[in-house]
Amino acid sequence: MEHALALLKKNSYNQVAAMTGISKSTLIRANRANSYLGGCIITKSLYEETSKLKWIFREESANPAVLAIYDMPVGTDLEYDAQRRVFIDSNTGKEYR
Repeated sequence: MEHALALLKKNSYNQVAAMTGISKSTLIRANRANSYLGGCIITKSLYEETSKLKWIFREESANPAVLAIYDMPVGTDLEYDAQRRVFIDSNTGKEYR
C-alpha cells in the first residue's frame, strides 16, 4: 500500500489502480486516511495466482481465533463497517457477516 500511495504523487487513481490491482475506492480511502492499512503474509501459490484468496478477519481477544473465512472472486473489494460489524462488497453493496 505504501508503494501505491507513493505512486499517487505522479499518477492518477485510475493509473495506480491499473498498475497495482488495488481498487480505486481502496486507494481513495487509504489516501484520505494517509496511513498504512496493514500488511499481509501470503503463500507462494497465492502470489503466483495458483490458489484462491480467502478473507480472514479476527477480532481483538485474549485468544486469537478466526471468526469467518469468506471465499470471494478475484477482484472483490470489501469494506469493513466496524460500527455494524459487517463486511460490505464495494461493488454490489452486499453484506457479509
